[in-house]
Amino acid sequence: MGGSENGGGSAIALDGSGNVFITGINNSYGAGNGDALVLKYDSFGNLLWETTWGGSDDGSGEDGLGIAIALDGSGNVFITGDNYYSGQIDVFILKYGVDTDGDGLSDDWEVKYGLNATWSGDASLDGDNDGLTNLEEYEINVDPTDSDTDDDGLSDGDEVNNYQTDPRDSDTDGDGFRDGQESQMGTDPLSELSNLFITIVIIIVIIISVGAVSLVLTVKYRKKKE
Repeated sequence: MGGSENGGGSAIALDGSGNVFITGINNSYGAGNGDALVLKYDSFGNLLWETTWGGSDDGSGEDGLGIAIALDGSGNVFITGDNYYSGQIDVFILKYGVDTDGDGLSDDWEVKYGLNATWSGDASLDGDNDGLTNLEEYEINVDPTDSDTDDDGLSDGDEVNNYQTDPRDSDTDGDGFRDGQESQMGTDPLSELSNLFITIVIIIVIIISVGAVSLVLTVKYRKKKE
């Protein structure tokens, strides 16, 4: 992989399928001069995926240099290296979920939920019919095969689009009532005080009712004595 400027590889790693991952430095494209580079090739040498990391050149030379690379069992790629800025050197650590088909969904996430890591079309599908595409579910980290990830009685799509509640938390406001319960009761699932207000109103109504009954009985008792 080359370009109009110099570049170099610093480390290499292989996955179980024979794919090759390389990190190093790239001076030809990216945010600016000297970005950290990550490449993925298949076992035949075909480029499958690439990305760069770094800021715009501040005039001090290299901005990013990938030094070491490792993979985990889910296919995530971890990079560490040096980041140069204004003469200072910092360490950076990056994690990439490889996205072979470029659909915005990492390969390991697609495999986990039974999607196709080599077909970009599945990112726009809504397999669980909850009103969210697979890409939208990936971005908020919910289950694309379960329309109600947190089992609170509201679909993930309703929580995001209609109630603005958290589809990963069954009780968004932490008041002891599930978001679905609050929607049925007409209380605010985003305010823990909404149920407190209703409780206070109910108590006041009960007190008034008991007082009224007591007054009626007292009046009747006095009339009998007269």
